[in-house]
Amino acid sequence: STEIPAAAVVECLSQLVEKSLITLDGAARAKYRLLETTQVYAREKMQARGVLREYSLRHARHQRDIFERAESEWETVPTAEWVARYAVHLEGLRAAISWSFPPEGDPALGVALATSAVPLWMQLGLLEECLARVNQALAHLDDEEAVDSRARMKLYAARGAALLYQGVGSETGAAFRRALDYAQMLGDGEYQLRAIWGTWSVTYLNGSYDAALGMATRFSQLSDARPHKADRLIVARM
Repeated sequence: STEIPAAAVVECLSQLVEKSLITLDGAARAKYRLLETTQVYAREKMQARGVLREYSLRHARHQRDIFERAESEWETVPTAEWVARYAVHLEGLRAAISWSFPPEGDPALGVALATSAVPLWMQLGLLEECLARVNQALAHLDDEEAVDSRARMKLYAARGAALLYQGVGSETGAAFRRALDYAQMLGDGEYQLRAIWGTWSVTYLNGSYDAALGMATRFSQLSDARPHKADRLIVARM
């Protein structure tokens, strides 16, 4: 596609704002929004020109890039700053995921979106939404018989975490066990700890204290080789 100079983009946006076709929100950092009626009109025009899928795909890829960056920054950026930076993209994320999964779109892109969006859903307490999309992503991987062990590891860990807030039934424990299997296979220490903590939570809350103590011991042994001081505090609590 032809690159448009940045100055030309700014000029076009300014003209559209002046004509009230785009609204401008925010003071410190400008946010441009299309009115709902304008969105419908633009969508009809793209459909008529046969470019709707192309632009929907570009939008979904852009959202994937945003949330993969968000996922990578989750552990290093202060929580309030991180939420302020990425919560504004929630509606764009929802639109991209809805398009990505059948009957439209690119399901593999939907899996990537669901995987990287988990921290935001969890931080905002959107557990039902998280669980629904995680289940949708896992169903696609199963249907396609896709290996993608890393995606499965993250999705099962998210499934367990979302279910944990609803109860500590067999599904919750099974999700954490699957996440742990993949984490061990991949040698991913962070997700091993997450899955062990989740399994500890399920066993402890179900009154299986011997099993819970065993999981706490595993967590302690694994965290000894890691630099994060917070892990030692979690061990003490467990």
